[in-house]
Amino acid sequence: MNPKTIGSVIYIAIITLSSIYIPQPILPLLALEFGTTAQNTSAITSITLLPMAFAPLFYGYFLENHQPKLILSLSLFIAGFFQILLAWCENLEIFLLLRFIQSLFFPAILTTLLTILTRSQSGSLQFNVSIYIASTIAGGLFGRMGGGHISQSFFRGKYALSFWAEA
Repeated sequence: MNPKTIGSVIYIAIITLSSIYIPQPILPLLALEFGTTAQNTSAITSITLLPMAFAPLFYGYFLENHQPKLILSLSLFIAGFFQILLAWCENLEIFLLLRFIQSLFFPAILTTLLTILTRSQSGSLQFNVSIYIASTIAGGLFGRMGGGHISQSFFRGKYALSFWAEA
């Protein structure tokens, strides 16, 4: 497998998993933004993981009959589009609906990446799969760390005055 393909797979896996896990450390911040409790915003994580438990079964079958690069490109575009919509969302219920729809495409991205890696004729299958696994773990880590950094930065800025005023 050429280095460009390996780099693309690593990048896409990290970005996808980062997008999945970035809300976890900022749930309290999202609760403040939506004017609700942290318990209510924790549904964001659940609603994101729900399609990931079942959709890969469908996408595995779908990938047998369609071009992986086309599915990957379309899924990345749709997930990115929904990410933009989520950034503008001001209502938790609409946010949850948009996040659920977006989450239907995360398994397509991840399943397609693994399909591309396992269909590759160059390199060993074990090495290709290990690249995928390491990339997904790094993506989860970077998402949580990035979310934590965003939370600290935001908390010091926008919400710091409201917390000091209440004290």
